[in-house]
Amino acid sequence: GVLLGPQVSDVLSERVVGEMATFNTLALGLIATTAGLELDLSAIRKVLRSIAVTVAAKVPLLVVFVGGAFYVTEATFGFLGLESAGAIGALALVFAVLGIGTSPAIALAVVNETGAKGRLSDLVLAIAVVKDLVVVVCLALALAVARVLVLPDAPLSADVLVKVAEELAASIAVGAGVGGLLIVYMRFVKAEMLVAVLVAILLTAEVSRTFHLELPLVFIAAGFVVRNFSPYEHELLHSLERIALPVFVVFFTTAGAGVDLRGTLALLPLALVVALGRAGAFFLASRLGAKVG
Repeated sequence: GVLLGPQVSDVLSERVVGEMATFNTLALGLIATTAGLELDLSAIRKVLRSIAVTVAAKVPLLVVFVGGAFYVTEATFGFLGLESAGAIGALALVFAVLGIGTSPAIALAVVNETGAKGRLSDLVLAIAVVKDLVVVVCLALALAVARVLVLPDAPLSADVLVKVAEELAASIAVGAGVGGLLIVYMRFVKAEMLVAVLVAILLTAEVSRTFHLELPLVFIAAGFVVRNFSPYEHELLHSLERIALPVFVVFFTTAGAGVDLRGTLALLPLALVVALGRAGAFFLASRLGAKVG
């Protein structure tokens, strides 16, 4: 993707990369639905204590390790050119919260590639999905606090938290509804499953954008419902796997083509510091979760 992109060979121009955004939606739908299909309720119950402790420990550790490392590095070297301490602190807090998330796609890819089964793989997948939910809530809090750090006279409003709670609840409800419709379709129709899955993903994505829902959470909830409340998870998973490879090839190629090489190289030292801080926080939180679990 990088070699074919506009900054190297320009085989994939900026216009072409922009026009292939539909594959981003398809890829996100495939990844999130498949992640939901891997969440077995009985398996999650067995590792629920480890999940809760690990995720709860990561939030404060990331604020210290990632937020602290970001603040010190930016205040010392000024990679982003931020002048005020409030602006640096606000961005440090946002980056610390963003560090909570772990890609369910990567976790799922490793588990599928290795054929891993058991407590560890269940724990990794469940934590990846739970952290996607936690990061949305924490990011809303972080943005509210960051606004006060940048604009000291701005009031700290709870409205943003209410809005986030409503969007999360609506996302889960819509996702459960989509999962229920998929179950009904697979039970009574079963024809052209490949087309049905594609249409379901694109229509759900459009509805989610219209009502400002959390798209990954919608698809994860849909997959979760099919997995735990029907015997059709293998049929749905088979259809997803049939279309996954070509969609992923295009998705990751265009992702590479969209990388800003100059910006990446300019901010690489700051990114490495943040990555190392995040790795340290994850290591300590995982050790704590393993001991408790």
